[in-house]
Amino acid sequence: MARLGQKRLIRLVRLSLPVLVLMVVASGPVLQIARGSICTISLGLITLTCPLGFIQTSLASSSIVLGLVVPTATIVAATILLGRVFCGWICPAGNVMQHFGDVGRSRYLPGLRLTSFFQQNSTRIVLLGSTLVASAVLRYPVFCVVCPVGIICRNVISLVHYGSIGLDLLLIPGIVALELVLAPWCAHICPLGTTLSVLSRKSTIVPVIDKAKCVVCSICTKVCSLKVSLIHSRALEDCSKCLECSVRCPTNAIEWRKRAES
Repeated sequence: MARLGQKRLIRLVRLSLPVLVLMVVASGPVLQIARGSICTISLGLITLTCPLGFIQTSLASSSIVLGLVVPTATIVAATILLGRVFCGWICPAGNVMQHFGDVGRSRYLPGLRLTSFFQQNSTRIVLLGSTLVASAVLRYPVFCVVCPVGIICRNVISLVHYGSIGLDLLLIPGIVALELVLAPWCAHICPLGTTLSVLSRKSTIVPVIDKAKCVVCSICTKVCSLKVSLIHSRALEDCSKCLECSVRCPTNAIEWRKRAES
């Protein structure tokens, strides 16, 4: 019962935090403290951006955007320390996208999905690299146009401030379709997710299996939305610290340790 209550609490917090973030974003126009661009948002004196947005903007403008250095450095430092926590706890699109991915895996034949192709690190790096090259050539942060996080935040602000939404919201069903049919967006396609994974390679806290307790049931792998394989200690940089694996483990075999101890 205690574990069931713990699981429910974790899921409640994971669902609540993105909603809280959107409420804060929505309050900006109401309090007249919000401003921003396609890949940044400022609420009062606080400017928020992501590392990928910063890189794209710098490439598009052929210069370092000094005003974004501190916000970006803060996010980078937090990611190096904590890993892809943003994807598991804060991203307003993450939980929804991962839910659709679970539906896709249960409804479609594995042969119809290109998960293994997109799961390759080389494929993910090529997608990220293509995004950066396109931003430099077109002189525009191209991924920010289709980024689910940006689309949702922009339209929340537009709805509150102007009472309307943009056509870019129509891109969300297309991204959901990718999640359903081809491969998990968050785990294998999203260039922002890949960027955060690269920064998370030295994340200080990682999940580790106590082999003395493990019964190799593979539940931890099955419930992981980002496809981390704890049994083989693979793709730990993709871990979003959502805690699903440790909560669902029937033998309490998963521990959270400093990387040096693993």
